[in-house]
Amino acid sequence: KNSDEAFDSMYEIEHTLLRRSAVLVKSATASADVTIPSSVELEEGGAKYNVTSIAESAFSSNTKLVNLTIPETIGTIGDNAFNGCSNLAVIVSNIVKPCKIASNVFSDYSATLYIPANSTVKDYSDNGWNFTNIFVGERKEVTLDDGMTFVYSTGDKKAMLTKVNSTDKDFTVPGSFKLEDVDYKVTAIGKNVFKDNKKIVNLTISENIVNIGAGAYLNCTTLKKVELPSTLDKIGDNAFDGCTAIAYI
Repeated sequence: KNSDEAFDSMYEIEHTLLRRSAVLVKSATASADVTIPSSVELEEGGAKYNVTSIAESAFSSNTKLVNLTIPETIGTIGDNAFNGCSNLAVIVSNIVKPCKIASNVFSDYSATLYIPANSTVKDYSDNGWNFTNIFVGERKEVTLDDGMTFVYSTGDKKAMLTKVNSTDKDFTVPGSFKLEDVDYKVTAIGKNVFKDNKKIVNLTISENIVNIGAGAYLNCTTLKKVELPSTLDKIGDNAFDGCTAIAYI
């Protein structure tokens, strides 16, 4: 086993005549943003080893981890590898042909998963990557003139509302927006987006919205009326908790 001090990780080397590879055995990083390298050079001037596996419990219970990037070289991910990473919000996977993972690899599947443009949601779902929000293509972010911020994907042209700057009492979450003549479909409202908003009274959530994130409207005590779309499939934990004035949904 060898260590990579810069990444604060421990690797196990697998060396045969045909290939050199490394297993990420354990990471002790305290960084919120982690990009697992596709290869590592474990001695200065030494040979490079492709990182092909993430071992069992490698990042287990790392509550600092928020944004994770997985390289295209990964072929296996061990049980509980990211279990207990309770603040993990965004996963960018560069794996074109996803490996099968057990249900306990992640604590839950509420993080947003971005997959390569030449992969499919079905391939990932069939292999256990059962995330609520799976977007295809590169992840980007935009704040529109109305103060709403979205993250969106360049492949399937889907978007999630992640931030709102509004004091309006009547608020409509749009089902789409146009950016440089390209239409993007808004399919999700992110976690805690409207949390503790004391201005909103009447809320309309447009068609196309499939998922409302955990705590999205937590403690919006002035909220009285909510109109939900027929496309809605999932409402996250505590999404409307503390909305004591709601009289109509």
